[in-house]
Amino acid sequence: MVVNRPGFYFDYDVDSDGSLSKAIWAEGIARRKYSVFGDKVSFDPTYSTNKYDMAFTLFTGVDHHKRSVTFYRALVAHEDAESIQWVFSHFLAAMGRKEPKYIITDQDPGTLKVVPLVFKTACHRYCMWHIMNKVPSKYGVTRDDYSEFLKKLNAIIWDEDIEAAEFDAKWEEIGREHTVNNIDWFKEMYAKRKQWVMAHCRDLEMRGVMRTTQRSESEI
Repeated sequence: MVVNRPGFYFDYDVDSDGSLSKAIWAEGIARRKYSVFGDKVSFDPTYSTNKYDMAFTLFTGVDHHKRSVTFYRALVAHEDAESIQWVFSHFLAAMGRKEPKYIITDQDPGTLKVVPLVFKTACHRYCMWHIMNKVPSKYGVTRDDYSEFLKKLNAIIWDEDIEAAEFDAKWEEIGREHTVNNIDWFKEMYAKRKQWVMAHCRDLEMRGVMRTTQRSESEI
């Protein structure tokens, strides 16, 4: 739906009782910025409004000055796959059906399910910040070697110059030293390393938006 405001895109949906369930909007200037800077887009659904108890979501990119730019906003009452698909589909409609080259999200099951249904050409990558934020709980902050482990892990995760083979070797070494190679979560993250690790994404020119939450928070 396009309302009576040049370039402004807006649409909404309601539940069976008539209450607002979803709403999306994009300013005309944001849509124009997307046409220039929309090759890399992060999607972050982690915000909630206290008054209406609806999740506030952003589609954010980076301009040529490495500044955050918001392309599209949404409010959803239900953070399920159906709502996310509705938001993604309207995002493409608002942006003239132009897909980004890369879309970066967290690992929410609903989002992972919907992305390939809506985006047919965009490369899907995971937010590094969300993954690394889970490390303390997966490893255990009470372990005596936690600080040492985290320091070593951060050194290879955030290194933009490390080669993929070197990363793999160091991950194996760190895992052996700190006995994490048999922990399911770390095994899964290593198996999916090409979806989120800097060393395995060096050719994708997308480092500026891989920290989804950090980018989005600067826009709030």
